[in-house]
Amino acid sequence: MSRGRLAGFLVLGCGAVLGVFIGGQPGLALVAVCLVVGFGLFFAGEARGLAGPNPVTKARILVLLKEFHARPQRKGKFQEIEESDNSALEFEVFVSCWLLNESDIAMQLSDQVQLSVKTSDGSIKVAHRICGDLDRWRLGSLVRDEWDTDIVRARHEEMRELSLEKPLECGVPRHGWAHFRFDNVNPSALKGGELRLSVKDAFSNAHEGTATRAVRYLPGRVWPYVAKSALVTQRGK
Repeated sequence: MSRGRLAGFLVLGCGAVLGVFIGGQPGLALVAVCLVVGFGLFFAGEARGLAGPNPVTKARILVLLKEFHARPQRKGKFQEIEESDNSALEFEVFVSCWLLNESDIAMQLSDQVQLSVKTSDGSIKVAHRICGDLDRWRLGSLVRDEWDTDIVRARHEEMRELSLEKPLECGVPRHGWAHFRFDNVNPSALKGGELRLSVKDAFSNAHEGTATRAVRYLPGRVWPYVAKSALVTQRGK
């Protein structure tokens, strides 16, 4: 129990005892004064507990990796995976993230989002994050025609980037995509290694989540995208 709460209880208890002992209007007046002082000390202690030097101990951020798409490349061009231990490839990685603040207060997160993989030999590889380019990529999926289910069409979906500018409100989930690049990591590590996404709050405390194998797509269904207006401009030149 904090000192403020303990002092509040003592003042309330003493005031009640003395008020009964004195009796009459003076006793009632003393009880009223002790009530005001006691509750003031009690709630002041609670306020200091929330805004004190270590409020981050109350922070609980749930980190979920809903989808993980890895696109194997070499020198910027897509490459098929022929050997699971080929470490000469680079991987463009796209992660669908869900963040949920389970704390009692809103929490500001920093932009230090990190993706790492732990390989079979115990080493940890950290990816390089790439920000602000998701307008150049699209998530591909296959959908059946509404009127003729035998017809399947490709659909390209936009991927909204994970935003950490505003504080994460209590109980309000936030979803977004994050783009990373892995170098010198073989495909088997991304398929079976421990993939971990870490975010930090304003007090530099890390909150982590791992990706199950069920949500990993290698190669992934994310492809480069060029707007039609840009294609028309290039052809016009």
